[in-house]
Amino acid sequence: MAFDPNILGAITFLLPIITLFVGFLILKWDALKVSIAGWIVEVIVLLLAYPEAEIMRASIWADVSLWNAFAVIWTGFIFGQMYSNTGLLERLVKVLGSLFTHKWGKALTLSGVVGGLIGAFNGYATYPVTIQGIKELGYKSWRAATGYLVFLSSSIPFVSLWIAGTVAETSSHVPIAELVPYIGLLTIPLVFVSTFGFAHILKIDLKAEHNFALLLLALLGAITGRIIFTQIIPSLYLLTLIGSSGFIFIYLLLYSRMKGMERENLTDISIGGIIRPFAPIIVGILVIILWKLEPIAGVIARAEFTINLWGFTPVKLNLLNNPGFYILLIALSSYLFKIHNSKSNVPRSNPVKDLINGSKRSYKTMLTLFFGSGLVGMMLNAGQIAAVRNMIVHLSAVAYSGVLAIFSFASAMVFAEGLPADFLLSSMQVGVDVKVPLALLVSIIAIVTMGVADPLKPSLLKYTSTLADAPDTDEPNMFKSALIWQLTEVAVIIVEVVLGIILFIH
Repeated sequence: MAFDPNILGAITFLLPIITLFVGFLILKWDALKVSIAGWIVEVIVLLLAYPEAEIMRASIWADVSLWNAFAVIWTGFIFGQMYSNTGLLERLVKVLGSLFTHKWGKALTLSGVVGGLIGAFNGYATYPVTIQGIKELGYKSWRAATGYLVFLSSSIPFVSLWIAGTVAETSSHVPIAELVPYIGLLTIPLVFVSTFGFAHILKIDLKAEHNFALLLLALLGAITGRIIFTQIIPSLYLLTLIGSSGFIFIYLLLYSRMKGMERENLTDISIGGIIRPFAPIIVGILVIILWKLEPIAGVIARAEFTINLWGFTPVKLNLLNNPGFYILLIALSSYLFKIHNSKSNVPRSNPVKDLINGSKRSYKTMLTLFFGSGLVGMMLNAGQIAAVRNMIVHLSAVAYSGVLAIFSFASAMVFAEGLPADFLLSSMQVGVDVKVPLALLVSIIAIVTMGVADPLKPSLLKYTSTLADAPDTDEPNMFKSALIWQLTEVAVIIVEVVLGIILFIH
């Protein structure tokens, strides 16, 4: 009796994932070491169980397919470097901090606005600013780090100009325009969980004056941005996070003025100086809008070309119309609005120096993605992913969707980066016939792998605890404090999807 290839595929699929568990949780390796180990284990698996499979070619093809992700990570680090070294980040924090003297108000403004404006172009760039800022407000180090991780989790699918959706589109070939409404709608309830989780972790007394009202206004701002840019004007989906942060800022500002709340003084800065840190963001918004209009859109479309590698699925590239290109333009525009201040703590810099330093800072993350996506390419080529899909495809639409959310959550926690998990699981959905729109299944994966699981990824916990100067002994507290809120987010996603399938699809 021949061995069932689906069982073989499922078993060998688990081996690299077990390697990731062992590397993270037992050996305490960093993300890059874990990613390399998983890649090596997969190579050994293919040599022993799938000798006919492509190894290096499949790995290289997957890396080329994820060129958008590499571009976003690289330009994201460059953006963080340039925006900080031009004095704009320091000024932005000062302007936002002037909205309130109220501690909880400051924490919400800092997290909501910086997490949106900066996170829209580089999610990584927000952590050093927000976590340190929350900590300086008097909150415990580990609470500052964990609280912000939970708060941002519902927005992660939109960071870096929707890189989660871009990668999911690359893997599943579902146009991102079809993903936008699902991702936007499914994340709205998650905003409630992540914001209340933020308040709980920081131990905010929501019965105290202003506290509950400020929380509701931050919620309302985030939801307004999602509704407008994913449901009403989905063609401008790249502005989702920027719009959300803008509404949070407006609502909190109006509330503070209506209630006559005490504010800090900005009389030493001109109106132009207050607007200046927002100028590169405005440049980014204008570029995104202009690129959608004719005749520019037609010219940009003609810049697209295709790469064919060894018979694998062709890879389409457009160097003038991708999130990385937008981020690079915005980063370079920072120098047009550079703040010259002899009292500033910002180091002297120039575009070339920042380009080099930003690239240096990005290399470990880029290498982690290189090996992680290479592992995914090999799994796809060997048929291991198809085997796992075949094992669960017999489930009902409701059961399959629930299992998919849980499996995405567990997988994303141990993958070295969220992007390979997003790519891997999205590719598994192609050809699945469970009477559920493929765009919905892929959207669930993008949300869970890139957002819901984020606060529990060991590499990110280590990164943020280090930023907050929290001792290693606090990391278990961080994990436990975040776990209940992230499990709640998984449960909310499952309830949303089940109700949607029952009420609208079947």
